Order: sequence, then structure tokens, then C-alpha cells
Amino acid sequence: MLSSDLQKLSVTGLVTLYELDATKLGAGVMRWHGHMSHEDWEFIYRYTDKSRYTDMTRHTDPTGTKDIIRRDIIWAGREYKPVAIQTDGLEIRGDGSPSTPTLVIANNIDGINGAVTAMCAFYSDFVGAELRVIRVLAKHLDAANFTVGNPSADSQQYTDQYWTINQKTHESLSEQDSSVAFELSTPLTAQRKMIPSRTITKYCDWAVKGKYRGESCGYTGTAMFTEDGTPTDNPALDKCGGCLSDCKLRFGEFEPLPFGGFPSASMLGR
Repeated sequence: MLSSDLQKLSVTGLVTLYELDATKLGAGVMRWHGHMSHEDWEFIYRYTDKSRYTDMTRHTDPTGTKDIIRRDIIWAGREYKPVAIQTDGLEIRGDGSPSTPTLVIANNIDGINGAVTAMCAFYSDFVGAELRVIRVLAKHLDAANFTVGNPSADSQQYTDQYWTINQKTHESLSEQDSSVAFELSTPLTAQRKMIPSRTITKYCDWAVKGKYRGESCGYTGTAMFTEDGTPTDNPALDKCGGCLSDCKLRFGEFEPLPFGGFPSASMLGR
């Protein structure tokens, strides 16, 4: 199992995949991986048979000292394109303060210099786009990555995290630094939401938020009551007061109650 593999002191063949979902910005979903160097592939090959991989296109780096392997990775039936990409600070903090990790992408995709800069201009710097970071072991990659299949392929063995692009923090097209950097945040932080979203009070959360007779409340009975608990036959006056007593009026004194509040939070409940 992946969980037991990841708990080992040394994890070999760990593959990191990135999905940038900018559909709401009009850019669709882009899928990348950052395993471009020969060293990366040596690690991946420890859990796979190198001779079983499909042919790979090799490109010599500018120094001419070694080959850089560039190839797509197929996982869960989807292709992830190679690009120089790096994330930092993706850990989940335990002190309650939100993490603000970074995403850095080479400003050159498929040989097009300034490709990320151009996309940023068209798609609002990707602000609000969702980044999914997936980690899977090479031994679980799709059989399509291999010339004779892979009996260990398992698209259910993975871990993932979701982040939201908060802002673009750096952009360069120079020879020394051709990259674009983004600040990430958790989806809740990006939406200015707090945990927990329910306030601990004696009042039912469903009633307070106008969800009386909704899915969470679950009340579908014909008996109707006004906000102060008075019986009524007028649907326009049927309104829950949000107290535990209102819930008992509808469901019964000794029946299970889907009450969305915390009665013990106050000694003033009626």
C-alpha cells in the first residue's frame, strides 16, 4: 500500500505530478511533471525496469556533459508533460496559521520562450486557479508507460493536495532567470473562510442559515409552527426558531433530532 511505502525511511521512485485547473479562467486543465533530469529518472527506474519503458527522446543540455530525458508520464489515463517546475512549502502547518507555499515554473514550455508570460496575460495571472499536487510511486504508473505493460499499475495508490493560486510574485525572461513564480494558498484561505464554518451556539445552524426543511434539517412533516413555536396552518408563517424545543415540536420529544446547534453551549436555552 502507498501509505506504508511513504512511511519508510527512504522512498524510492516517488513521482510528483501537477494539475493546474484554470477552467473558470478559460484555460482548461494543464498537466505537468518536473522529472526532467537523468538523476530523476534513475530514481524512478529503481522501482521499474528501464528496458520496459517506451523509447524516450534525449536532448543534450547546453554544457554537453550529459543527456536530459524529456518524456510524458501517463497516470490514470492522462498525460503529464515535462516542464521545469518546483514547489516549496507545501507542508500542512499544525499551529493553525495558513501555509503560503510557492510554485515556480520555467518560462519555456515545449520550446516556446515566454509561454507562461503569455498565458498569464490571457488568463489573469492564473489567480484563483486550482493546483493539484499528486504523488505516486513509479511502480504504480499506468501500463501505457511500459512497452510490455505493468502488472503493478494502480491509479488508486496516490496522495494529493489542493492549493489555489493567490498571486503572481515574479516573472522573468532573462538568460539567467527565465521563470514565473506564484504564491499559493489553501482553498479556504483564498475564499477568506475560517474553520470551523459553524459557530458554536445554542441555535441550530440550519435554521440560522435559512436551511429549515433543507437536506441538513431533514424535516418534511405537515405540522407547521411559527418562529415562537405557535402552531399554524399558514405555510408563509412556518418558520423554525432554531432552538432545541423547536426541533422537538417537529420531530417529537423523544425522537432522534437532527439539531444543528450545541444545546450545552448556553444555560439560557428554553
